[in-house]
Amino acid sequence: MKTMLIGTLLLLTLAGCDHLAEAHQSVVDKPVAKPVAAPAQDPKPAAATTVDATENGQTWSCAVEGMHCGGCAATVQQALKALPGVEDAQVDLEGKSATVKMKVGATFPEAQARDKLDADNYKLGQCQLVKLMN
Repeated sequence: MKTMLIGTLLLLTLAGCDHLAEAHQSVVDKPVAKPVAAPAQDPKPAAATTVDATENGQTWSCAVEGMHCGGCAATVQQALKALPGVEDAQVDLEGKSATVKMKVGATFPEAQARDKLDADNYKLGQCQLVKLMN
């Protein structure tokens, strides 16, 4: 495992990604899920959106700019999972998007997600509600 991690870090350093080793290690054993529906819109931020979900959970799909490697995807995923009300978050590095499942009764904190990713040097683009769970 150490040899794989060292090799990964060497390749990422040569490719220009300079994230912490633990971010890269956390994605080595985890597959990245495909989003429910990848947004086909301009990744420019839309006005903050909040949808009430008092009886249903929600699934949101958001464009994410600035990811270049698995470590980037892990950083974005960890940031989204840490938001209040988030049940799960999956990141699609190739599709440059994230899918966020909210807990029942929680609303997607889009402005807070945008601020958190901006602080980590990523850009949260357009977000859309793709599914209400029963």
